[in-house]
Amino acid sequence: SVWGPTMDSADCLKKEAVLPLMNTGDWIYFDNMGAYTVAAASLFHGFMKSEVLYTTTEPEVSRLLEL
Repeated sequence: SVWGPTMDSADCLKKEAVLPLMNTGDWIYFDNMGAYTVAAASLFHGFMKSEVLYTTTEPEVSRLLEL
């Protein structure tokens, strides 16, 4: 199973998942996920708040710098 960080029974991303052997720090990628990650974050059960990483493409950076 793959679960989100909220400790809520509704935070199950995939009930049955066959994943490769993974190590701490490895990434799992899902499209269109994470909209409420920051808003729902808490320090409950010893979990730290996630680091926010912004990503974009070179053309988008150029357009932003032109603003």
